[in-house]
Amino acid sequence: MLAVSFRTLPTDATPHDLAQEIGPIRPAGAPDAHDQRLPAAVLGELAALSALLERLTPVPDEVARALRLSPIAQAEFHPFFHEIAEVEPADDPDEPITLLAERWPGYLLGSLLLQRSGVLVRAGAAHVDAAVATTSRLHWATRRPHRPTATTPPYRRDHHTAGALYYNVDGRPEQLRAAGGEPALTSCERLDLLRHRCVLSRAELADTAWAWAGHLRYCESKRYSVVR
Repeated sequence: MLAVSFRTLPTDATPHDLAQEIGPIRPAGAPDAHDQRLPAAVLGELAALSALLERLTPVPDEVARALRLSPIAQAEFHPFFHEIAEVEPADDPDEPITLLAERWPGYLLGSLLLQRSGVLVRAGAAHVDAAVATTSRLHWATRRPHRPTATTPPYRRDHHTAGALYYNVDGRPEQLRAAGGEPALTSCERLDLLRHRCVLSRAELADTAWAWAGHLRYCESKRYSVVR
C-alpha cells in the first residue's frame, strides 16, 4: 500500500494535502510510462484521482496547481483531448467536427491524460448526431450530470508522446469477446467507442454499456491522426 491515498482522501482535504498525495503516483506520467506495467495500487490511486477530478469539474485552479497538472491546450478538436459536451449542428452534413469553445478544462499528468476538456463543437450529421453524442453512455467515466456513465475496469491509461497517441494501454484485445446480448458494432464504431468513449450517431445504441470495452486498445501516429 502507498503511504498516502486518494482513495481515503477526507472531504475537507486542502491543496497541500493533494500535493502530498500526488507524489507517489507522479511516475505514472513519465515519458515512457505507456510501455510500463503499473502496480495495482498505483492504478487504484489514479482511478481515485480521476474520480475526484470528475466530482470537482470544473477543477478549481488551486487544485490543479497543487497537483501540478498541465492544462490541455489543444487548439483543434481531437477526441484524445476533448469530450463532446455540446454540438452545434452544421448545415453541411459532411462538415467535420470543429472545436468552437471550451466548457471545462482538461488536464495531463506528464504524458498521462487525466481528464479531457469538455467542448462545444460544430459538426455535420454524417459525423455526429447532436443528441446522441452528448447524451449517450460515456464509458470510462464515473459521473456526468446529464448522461449515463459506465466504469470500465481496469483503470484506463491514455498517453501522448512526441509522435503518438496511446489509448487504453493496458487493454487486452486478445481477450475481446462480446459479453452477450449487446448490439453489434462495426469496426469504425468500436474505434469511436474507444476514442470518443461513447457512440456518436446511432440512437438505438445510446444507453448500451459494452462490458468488453476495457479490452480495446489503439495507438495512432500524431502525424497521420484522423479526427472524426
